[in-house]
Amino acid sequence: MKTSKILLSAVLTGSLALTSTQSVANAEEEQGAKTVWGETLPSSADTNGDGWANVGFDPSGLPQSYQNEITNLTQQKDKDKISQIEYNEQVASIYEQATQEQQEQQTTQGERPYGGFIPDGMTQQEYQKLENNVPNPNSVSTEKYNQIVKNESQKIANEENKAINTPQGELKPEIETNNNSSKDVKNQDSNSQVLPETGESNQSNILSIIGASGLLIIGIGLLLFRKKLT
Repeated sequence: MKTSKILLSAVLTGSLALTSTQSVANAEEEQGAKTVWGETLPSSADTNGDGWANVGFDPSGLPQSYQNEITNLTQQKDKDKISQIEYNEQVASIYEQATQEQQEQQTTQGERPYGGFIPDGMTQQEYQKLENNVPNPNSVSTEKYNQIVKNESQKIANEENKAINTPQGELKPEIETNNNSSKDVKNQDSNSQVLPETGESNQSNILSIIGASGLLIIGIGLLLFRKKLT
């Protein structure tokens, strides 16, 4: 009887320990690894156990002032003036502030470029860059806002040398068009250089004709004068 009780207690203790271990593991998995831009990655991304994912990030989509702040923080971290955790926390704060400002300017999904939907061929970071470079839609006319969105999207297509499919149509990089335009300009320049030479040769021919005509008239005059003398 005592042996059965001991075995039952051991089983219950083992079950409780296993349940506790699984709960801790599940809690850690749910918590995951934080990123500076606000996303949570699987806990496997936290390789040193500090709670932050050991992955890089690209701040180019943020306003220039925030990029400058991050650059300054990076320099401080590289000089060991702040720790990696302090660096991550401050960069995350910058991202959070930028997101809040963006939400204040664009409160509804419909007021964002292309209604908040990322066009085919444009990445999340490129869309964020586009969103940062367009004005508040309430501060300009709808026509002007749409034109600015199109122009900024075209810039991205040119910089990345790729096509972007927007609801208004496909935007192709204009690099080839610019090359053709420069060729046309060179052809025009070469033609413009030939024209003055043709004009000068025509002028020389005219002067030669006038000179020959003058000599002919003088010769005829001399002949007539001799005849009168004889």
